[in-house]
Amino acid sequence: YADAVQSFEKAVEIDPTFAAAHLYLGWSHAAFGNIDAKNEAIETARRFAEKATERERLLIEGSYAHFVERDYEKALRISHVMRDKFPREKPVLLWLGYIHLTCGRTEEAIAAYYRALELDPNDGMALNQLAYAHAELGDLERALEYAERCASVHPGDANPLDTMADICFKIGRLDEAIAKYEEAFAIKPDSGAGWKLAYIHALREDYSEAMRWADRSVASASSPAWEAAEHVGKAFLHFWLGDSDSALRELETAQALARAAGNKFWEDEVDRTRAWMYYYMGEPERGRVFFEDWVCAADEPSYPVTFRRRSVAVYEIERSFYLGLADLREGRIASARSRLVGMESRASEEGLRFRNWIPLLRDALHAQVLLEEGSLDEAVKACEEAPVPEEPGLSVIRNMVPYNVLFMRDALACAYVRNGELDKAIAEYERLLTFDPESSDRRLIHPTYHYRLAKLYEEKGQTAKATSEYERFLEIWKDADEGRPEVIDARTRLAALSGA
Repeated sequence: YADAVQSFEKAVEIDPTFAAAHLYLGWSHAAFGNIDAKNEAIETARRFAEKATERERLLIEGSYAHFVERDYEKALRISHVMRDKFPREKPVLLWLGYIHLTCGRTEEAIAAYYRALELDPNDGMALNQLAYAHAELGDLERALEYAERCASVHPGDANPLDTMADICFKIGRLDEAIAKYEEAFAIKPDSGAGWKLAYIHALREDYSEAMRWADRSVASASSPAWEAAEHVGKAFLHFWLGDSDSALRELETAQALARAAGNKFWEDEVDRTRAWMYYYMGEPERGRVFFEDWVCAADEPSYPVTFRRRSVAVYEIERSFYLGLADLREGRIASARSRLVGMESRASEEGLRFRNWIPLLRDALHAQVLLEEGSLDEAVKACEEAPVPEEPGLSVIRNMVPYNVLFMRDALACAYVRNGELDKAIAEYERLLTFDPESSDRRLIHPTYHYRLAKLYEEKGQTAKATSEYERFLEIWKDADEGRPEVIDARTRLAALSGA
């Protein structure tokens, strides 16, 4: 994209009225997250659209609806007009597939990409997108076939290698995923592979390697907006390791970069991430201020109307979840239960993105309310029946942070503990500490699970296992904030066990 921006800028310097070049310059800025530059380029393309071909004019109007107005239904309608007028034009079919994917119409997207391949069997975009589309439908082996086919017809290109790695990650072949991401990173360091390598090493609890790749990923970012995103990912890793000071400093850097890039979206995402960090640091009221700023941002006039209509609903559901958990921390059980009613009404709305997450948030809060109410058997049942949240796409940092923060994995183990079923709790924590490639769960292992399992082992008289888990926890959280109660307690308990 950096190369594309340079070339398109040269093109519009030669001819400032070159509408198609302005359009593709806007697309390139969109990939970087440069919102102001993206909107300016696409609006300029629209201003000079009378000089373009009919197909290009429609593409400009569809892009304006999609990227600027954020009116996805309108973009889809325009793409259908294009398809009817130009049924055998490859750019039209590729755009149609992209819009269908954006709207969650995966099977229609696949049909469009297949038609594009009929025109050009070696088209890299169609092959690459078919890989992701089949992965979206759960057909991972077929997805991998398309990614490999793309790599074979585009040797030396980082993108298909990155795609192969993404699918290997979903399948659970972590070694293969690491190898392909490293190949992609070697070819093009700003491909996004660095963050993905950091995440996989964190999934394996190799945090020194994870942080090394996070640093390399930050250093290789090719735009302020991407660098802001990389700093959010690094902040998340520091937070996961109990180092809140470093995490908050990274977020400050991310917000400054996003502001410099004119990227209001990432400025707001920093507020959201900061709010959840404060919640888990035991300061939910302090986090509430940032959370309210994030929710209010969705309704700002600078955001397009259709975007506001959808986003406000999603944001308000997460706000209810946050406030409900904060209520429970402060003993306001009735207030937390009342939040469920609002979540239920919002969850029924059509067209919400990440619809699969919305009922999971509602159910997660419900389980916590049942625990605090003392309805332990019901809480255990609710946790046992809870589905695994869908992995939202490793390539998008803004998705992977809430994927882990919103859906902490040990609710069932905590319910077993509260219900006095310690053997079941131990078995659940042992399961959580073991990567299962057959499961679709790709959430990280929180270091405190070692600490909680160690306490259960200790209570059951399994001293050697307890000692091992305390040591593992303290090693991982060696740089955690001074005074963290888990660290203090683990050190005290480990010293007692060692003395015994």
